[in-house]
Amino acid sequence: MAQRVKVIDLGLKEVLHNLASLDGWGVSTGVHEDDSGRNDDEVGNANLYAIHEFGAGRIPERSSLRTAFDANVDSYFKLMAFGAGKVLDGTAKPQAAVAIVGERSTADTVEGIRKGIPPPNAPFTVARKGSSTPLIDTGQLVQAIKPKTGKDLK
Repeated sequence: MAQRVKVIDLGLKEVLHNLASLDGWGVSTGVHEDDSGRNDDEVGNANLYAIHEFGAGRIPERSSLRTAFDANVDSYFKLMAFGAGKVLDGTAKPQAAVAIVGERSTADTVEGIRKGIPPPNAPFTVARKGSSTPLIDTGQLVQAIKPKTGKDLK
């Protein structure tokens, strides 16, 4: 006589579906080329930010993005794990899970800039803009730093 097996799904199919929904989702923080705007010199905020992040010619490197990431990477991993858990249990969408990490990394980057990124401005720069805080003049560059979420970000 053949045995019958009764399969009781306690939610595994849903968890696996939710896990698959995370595939390819990511977040990028910075000044993105597609929405970078223009600064007064028509360089574009994305290009200006890259120049300051890595340095160029006589402009020294003032890494606000990498500094914020290095200082907070553990908290970002915790946020990612928390968000993934919410997606797995069906209480959050992948977009929301990665957006939380993007918002936090953006806030950390901007906070670092407002506190001051070394090296200090040169005396002639302080005289020109009237402030000794690097990377802040009109505020346009700082306001352009945003998170971008999506699938398969490039």
